[in-house]
Amino acid sequence: MVLTKTGVLYVSIFLLISALALIALPTSPAEAEPRTNLIGAEFDNLTILHIGGGTLGSQLVDRLEEKKADVVRSLDIPEAVELNPEVVIIFGGEWLEGRVYDTKLHDFLSLASSQGANMVMAGGTTSKFFEALDRAGLYRIPVTETGMVRNPAYDNPPLVGLKMKTVGGHTGPSFLFSCGSSPDLLEESLIGWLP
Repeated sequence: MVLTKTGVLYVSIFLLISALALIALPTSPAEAEPRTNLIGAEFDNLTILHIGGGTLGSQLVDRLEEKKADVVRSLDIPEAVELNPEVVIIFGGEWLEGRVYDTKLHDFLSLASSQGANMVMAGGTTSKFFEALDRAGLYRIPVTETGMVRNPAYDNPPLVGLKMKTVGGHTGPSFLFSCGSSPDLLEESLIGWLP
């Protein structure tokens, strides 16, 4: 079969019209997927320990509490508290910033880490969280050969965190960095990081 220039033109027009007809066909509207409840059965055993208040930290904790998370609030490091992998400690950023050099905070961070608690800082200068972890001996901030400090939160994202995670028999740090600024986005980041 030999196609002439006119034949090629007719085939091209036919294909173009067919393609446009397919695009124009009405389709049934897609159904929106229902938003999953972020605090579900897998979070029934979690306890949120909120230390130090802070604007963003309080907003995040309020959101978690609205979704029926078990919340304990403390203005300072509690004297007696049960720490385990089902505890998420949310430090108010403004509170933690002023305590980077506080040995009481360093001892608490060490205890929380050794018990498997999840630790988060919301708001403020979040790079200070890693400075406190460094001073507590839990995470060494890398320093290059030229002396440049490589704080992983150098740009101060609104939410940062550290937990120890075991994968394949090896335990190592798992970091959280969330750049979202709304309590909704921070909540989603936190919950996505916890499992």
